[in-house]
Amino acid sequence: MPDTLRWDTHVKSRRVLDRLQMDRPLAYALAERVWQIVSGPLTIWLLIRELSESSTGVYYGVGSVLGIQNLFELGLLNVLIGHAGHASAALQRSKADSDAGSISSARQRMKILIDASGRWFAIAALVFAAASLAIGWYTFTRTEKATTVSSSTEWLGPLLAVVPLSAWIVALSPRLAILEGSGFRELIYKFRFYQRLCGSFVMWTALLCGLGVWSLVLSTLVQLLWTIYIPMFHCRGFFREYQMFDSAEAIESQAEFSWIKDVVPAQWRAALVSMAHHFATQYFVIIVLMFQTRSAAGRLGMTLTVTAAIQAVALAWVQTKFAVISDHHGAGRRDEAGTLWRRTAIVSTSLLVLGLGSLISLIAMLPLVEQAIAWAGLRPLVLVTRFITPLQCFVLSVGCIASHLVGLQGFYVLARKANPLVVPMMIGSLSATAAVWIGGATFGTSGMLIGYAATMALIALPVHTFAYWKFRQR
Repeated sequence: MPDTLRWDTHVKSRRVLDRLQMDRPLAYALAERVWQIVSGPLTIWLLIRELSESSTGVYYGVGSVLGIQNLFELGLLNVLIGHAGHASAALQRSKADSDAGSISSARQRMKILIDASGRWFAIAALVFAAASLAIGWYTFTRTEKATTVSSSTEWLGPLLAVVPLSAWIVALSPRLAILEGSGFRELIYKFRFYQRLCGSFVMWTALLCGLGVWSLVLSTLVQLLWTIYIPMFHCRGFFREYQMFDSAEAIESQAEFSWIKDVVPAQWRAALVSMAHHFATQYFVIIVLMFQTRSAAGRLGMTLTVTAAIQAVALAWVQTKFAVISDHHGAGRRDEAGTLWRRTAIVSTSLLVLGLGSLISLIAMLPLVEQAIAWAGLRPLVLVTRFITPLQCFVLSVGCIASHLVGLQGFYVLARKANPLVVPMMIGSLSATAAVWIGGATFGTSGMLIGYAATMALIALPVHTFAYWKFRQR
């Protein structure tokens, strides 16, 4: 009987895991996101304990400047994952059929992806470094003039040190995307988990040692070292195989696939979508720094740290299945791809709603937490003024959920190796960009968040959903 019960329990657990689309890559991705959520409160506590409200604003300001690297990736990483998935599937089919010509063509396709993406991202890394330094300099010097406070020593050194490290990460990022699309999903997500784990411990140690904003530099250095290790050492054999590839069939295969003909048409559309979405969602802290105070920027930045962690957990379900769904489409298994995508989307969105609802409740309870700390006779810790209000957080959550739904639709389109839905994305993102900047400049944090939520929920989501529905009917 005990053995039977254990077997029944195992079967039921397996069914639950299958329904949740759980596999080892997703387990690592979730471990990373869970660690981000578990370690987040300790990181936030150390920031509150070790940094003033103004210094916290500088910390999140530098972090927001680094966030513009997503702008210079131009949405190409997801395109690369999709193309690498299709190329990998084609190579496996060719090997199964023992077709030498098809094998050569598939290998040449992968070689072009590796070489061309490397050149593209090397240029993007240089442009990112120049632009981020310029934006950071302008933002912080403007804040100093507005507040008549001169403290460039607090932000200048960390900014000059961290930007080159992030630029190097940008230059290496296409190799990780190609590995993920080529069947190394478990390795990539395991690596990201270890990367997050090491970064947290380095961050905590630096803050406890009184390094302040420089803790961000050390954390980025850890991220870079891991990013170098995977493609340059652990998976060097994979890339060496394609670097050494050279055959007579390669000349013919180049006519079948090229970066300009096959990647750029999807990439420039993805770039437009990425740029528009970036301007609409990634400048919140910078806007507050420019038009309000560092303290206000610190409150918003700390809240966005938590919402970003929640969004990352929800998106993990999507990201880990993207390469699998691309592979299904590449192999002609469209029904399997659609079923997997629908289940993934439902689980992902449910997690996001649950996480954001919990955050709003926790922020509303912060006054009680402060009172409990005082009654316990512990060191006073000001928490309420370190986050935005519960109502502001609710408004932000509405925008996050609408943005997530739009992103789910966009991921499926890319998994089909189709061009992104540029026009609806541009309409929604440009509307949100205008609302965010005008609202932030005129009405501060509340105006910015209301503008973001309203445009994402009432313009971006309906317009993109209509275009997505028309796409699915083809």
